[in-house]
Amino acid sequence: MSKTVLSFGHLPKYAGGKQSSGLASVICELSDNINKLECVDFKYVLAATDIYVKKIKIGSTDVLGWVKKDLVLYIILRPWLLFFYGLKAGKLYYKYNLSYFNFLIKMIFYHKTINKVKPSLIHLHGCTSVVFFEIFNIKKFNIIVTIHGLSGQDISIPNYKNYQLMEKELSLLPLKVVVFITSEVLRHWVSAYRAPVWDKKVILNAFNNKLFYYTKNDNNVRNKKYNIATVGSLSSLKGQNRVLEALKEIDNSNFHYVCIGYGSIDNIQFLENYAEANNISFEYTGYLSPSHIRERLSNIDYMILPSSSEGFGLVFLESIACGVPVILPKHLPILKEDNLLNKQNSILLDDESPKSIAKVLSNLDSYSFLNDKVSKTVLNYSWDKIAKEYINLIKSIN
Repeated sequence: MSKTVLSFGHLPKYAGGKQSSGLASVICELSDNINKLECVDFKYVLAATDIYVKKIKIGSTDVLGWVKKDLVLYIILRPWLLFFYGLKAGKLYYKYNLSYFNFLIKMIFYHKTINKVKPSLIHLHGCTSVVFFEIFNIKKFNIIVTIHGLSGQDISIPNYKNYQLMEKELSLLPLKVVVFITSEVLRHWVSAYRAPVWDKKVILNAFNNKLFYYTKNDNNVRNKKYNIATVGSLSSLKGQNRVLEALKEIDNSNFHYVCIGYGSIDNIQFLENYAEANNISFEYTGYLSPSHIRERLSNIDYMILPSSSEGFGLVFLESIACGVPVILPKHLPILKEDNLLNKQNSILLDDESPKSIAKVLSNLDSYSFLNDKVSKTVLNYSWDKIAKEYINLIKSIN
């Protein structure tokens, strides 16, 4: 196995990292499933800046972390790096408002890892990958970039204008191929930044059917209350506050609302205080591992995620796989993908507003879903299929 593909990214908490985002899960799952397939004639290595060991094995993937002592020694032996990347980090700070120290360390980590691995191809994720091209000559590497959404077009995202600038810069680069996780994300990108010169591919995300699956729960018989849940980090983008605002406007005595995911102390207190002030039955669980999310979903009637924007929305597939129908705004990109979400597994909101949410929640009695049938609607969206698409793409470039 002479060839190596190197991917940069973060790890989800359940795999030993620090991230609770869907993106971290996607990067981890993709790496693992590529390496599991027998048809692979290269090694896919993941480099993560949020683990502090030289090297570990996660599933089938070698993951390279960083150790402070090693980086310091690497700099001592190459003192010019500190000056060179110090200037680069200063440029990134003023251009994109990125943390000077964090990106100085990250650039040295990139340099050290690439020199060690000597990859035949590099796989980058998101618009922040433009930082990589501030450091390295684009012509020296075969590169794939995967775009997971347009952060620069969502005004609810802090510093969205900085992301917008990175997206514009990325559109101008002479990349060979860029992958978009939905056709709608590709359409939005072209609309916002005109058609770049890249070869553009659409490869969907998938869910881990070993972590998310339907299990019959005889105790899950709804008598009085609708148990609804939002799975996702607490933020205005995800819309947990809008669900509470909607529940305030209707008879909420028949609802229990559960929020699953990371949240800042301020966000948690705001939601809890709002729910208490308006007599809303509310529960915040904090971050849960995938297996614990599956357990909680077994007692949930609907997963509602009224996001203002999503790249893909992996949590929709994961919830449906557990037999839980989803409620989401009709503008989200995942709804444009080959009837993936439909009347058999989802309810559409007119938009992400509290008014639209209240309209649907107040009429839930008019809907009927069978959990086992809901779960079967996404059985074909497995990671091994997606991994094969990436393998074919990588082979076409190498």
